[in-house]
Amino acid sequence: MSTLYVDTINEKTSGNGVQIPGHVVQVVSNSGSQSVSTTSTSFVDAISATITPISTSNKILIIFNGSIYTTSANVQGPMTLFRGTSSSGIDLSNNSTFGFGAMFGVSSGGKGQVSGNYLDSPSTSSAQQYTIAIRSENAAHTMTLGVNSDRYGLTLMEIAQ
Repeated sequence: MSTLYVDTINEKTSGNGVQIPGHVVQVVSNSGSQSVSTTSTSFVDAISATITPISTSNKILIIFNGSIYTTSANVQGPMTLFRGTSSSGIDLSNNSTFGFGAMFGVSSGGKGQVSGNYLDSPSTSSAQQYTIAIRSENAAHTMTLGVNSDRYGLTLMEIAQ
């Protein structure tokens, strides 16, 4: 068996990169600490990040976490993930009621942590926007992401195939 030792690997043709299947090619992250609230029963964009894959065969790993809050007991605060925006994108949760999850208000309301991940295959090398969207189950109650300046974040990782 032979061993190969190198100090540097450079791409031969600019823009092609060096990709090893299963490895992270690039990372894009967006985080916030400003509250995003809604009483809308339709999804409202809360946080987005955009990545431009370098290969059409690569996958995008989307990771989200944050705190959510509902104002009343027995009210759900659903959230989901879109490729694009809630008004013009593809619901990657396949229109699941809860998508990435939901906070279910107890007693006078509820606060909790929600996290999720999704491995997407956009099959393009064009820029792709991913958006976490929230909504209220009932227009009389508020759903909030990032309560009391709690941080939340969305991370996109391109994985070589």
